[in-house]
Amino acid sequence: MESIFTAPDAWSGGAYELALQYASTSLSITDAALRALWTGPNVGQCYLRDDVEPEEQHAVELADFRGMIETLYGTCVLRNSIRVAAHSRVIPYDDGPFWVYFGFPMGSLDRAYPVGAYPFGDGSSLAWRDHVDDWLRALASHVFYTVPFDCALIGHEPEKSFADDLVSGVPERRWEGIMLRRGTSLEWFPPTEGAPFTFPGSGHDG
Repeated sequence: MESIFTAPDAWSGGAYELALQYASTSLSITDAALRALWTGPNVGQCYLRDDVEPEEQHAVELADFRGMIETLYGTCVLRNSIRVAAHSRVIPYDDGPFWVYFGFPMGSLDRAYPVGAYPFGDGSSLAWRDHVDDWLRALASHVFYTVPFDCALIGHEPEKSFADDLVSGVPERRWEGIMLRRGTSLEWFPPTEGAPFTFPGSGHDG
C-alpha cells in the first residue's frame, strides 16, 4: 500500500493553500463550503486522522458536517496524476469573516513537483507553482458556483491581513494569487513575486 499520510515529512514545511473568505459567520455556510471542497474534481474523501493511511480509517460522511471546524485530511490527484495529501481547516476570526482553507503540505507536494525549499527562495524554478495555482483555481471555481465567496488567496499559508489590505486595491507586487468576486464571476490576479522568504544572508530576492 502506498504511504501518503504516514510518509516521512508528509505534513512538514507548512502548506500551499487556497483560502476562501466568507463574510457570513454562519456555520451552515462553512459546512457547505467544506462539502463543495471535498467533492471537487480530483479530490478524494476526507478523514479525521493524519497519522493513519486513508484506507485504514473511516471516511467522514459529508452529510454529517455540522459546524465542523476541526482539520480534515484527505488526498488529491494533481494534474501530473500524482496523489498527494491535502487538508482543510476553518478559522472563525473574532474580528471578521470566516476563512476556509484547503491545501497541500509542502512535504507531500514535494512528491509531485520539485518545490525546493519553498517558501524560502533557493534559486529553484517556480514553474510548479503555476500548475498548483491552476489546480486550486479550478477547485475555487467549483466552490464559488455552489457557495460563492468574497475573496480567495492562493499561496503558502495566505495571511488574512493581506486580504484586509485589498480594500485599497490589488497591490502591484503580490506573493499570493488573488481571486476577487465580480458579480457572478471571478477575476484572477496571479502572483508577481517569487518565494516570499529568504535564507538569512542568502542574497536571494523574496
